[in-house]
Order: sequence, then structure tokens, then C-alpha cells
Amino acid sequence: MNEIVRQLGDSTVSIDLYIRQNDEAVTGAAATVAIRRLSDDQFLDFNDDTFKASGWTTKNQALTEITGIAELAGLYSFTWDSSLSVMAVGEYSFEFTRTDTTPDWLKAETVRFEKSVLAQKMVVNRLVLNQTLSRLEIYDDDGTTLLATWPVTDRAGNSFILQGTGPANRGAQNP
Repeated sequence: MNEIVRQLGDSTVSIDLYIRQNDEAVTGAAATVAIRRLSDDQFLDFNDDTFKASGWTTKNQALTEITGIAELAGLYSFTWDSSLSVMAVGEYSFEFTRTDTTPDWLKAETVRFEKSVLAQKMVVNRLVLNQTLSRLEIYDDDGTTLLATWPVTDRAGNSFILQGTGPANRGAQNP
């Protein structure tokens, strides 16, 4: 089973992927991420932070394996240095590929930015991985009002029950 976890930070975005098979962490893998804007099917060029139909310098950004911490085994990450200025209102797909085996798509749920306020709230507000309902939840500034949810699914789009005892919550950002 593969789990995709995405966390948003202050002025950077941490794009994280947990790779698991048979409930065991997969280490030593190689993985990349591509960000596709669904309105025009253009991909982000990580080299210059612009969306393009072709001619990318870096369309697929390599993820780095986090090592040395047993609890984070199987975590691959990339810290994207961006102010989110390229993330306008719309839907985006974070698409992950393993490059060390026969290509194996792992796809995060589509993220819809309803308005720039929601994008800002995603950066700083409380984010919860609700394991009971198998969904990600973003909360308003008060920490209790639910703003938006995204289902967590497997590669085929099927719902599944999340297992494990890893972190499931990110609190609001400290000023």
C-alpha cells in the first residue's frame, strides 16, 4: 500500500511522499513529482516556476529520501521554494512516479484552490489526515471550522482505510 502525504509550510512547500508496500516502508527508491494545472493541462517547470505546455527544464522534480530517522523510513521529500504565486485559483494534480522500477504511478488527489484566501489558509492553518473518513481536512483560522476536504484514495481511485500510527495532524503555524 502506498500513502501520499503532502504538507504545506511557511514560504516553502514541502512535497512529501511515503512509499509503503505490504505495510512496510520502502527505502532506497527513486521518485519524482510533477505538478499539472488541470485547466490547461500544463506542467510546472520547477526551474523557473512557470507552467508550460512543453519545453520544461525540470518537469519532474526528484524527491530526496529522508534517512537517519527510523520513524520516517520510506519518506521522500522535496522542499519547493515558492511563495505560491504561481498557484492561482484552479485545480492542480501532484503526480508522483517511481523511477527505479517499472513506472508506477502514485497520484495525489486533485487540489482545488477556490480563492487565494484558501491557498493561504492551506499554508498556515490546521491540516488533519482524518483516518476514520480517509480524507484530508483543512480548517479555518479558529482551528475548528472545516473549510475543505479531499478524499484519500489508492492509485485506482478507490477508498481505503488508512493504517499505521504516523503523524496525522499539523497544527496552525506559529507567528
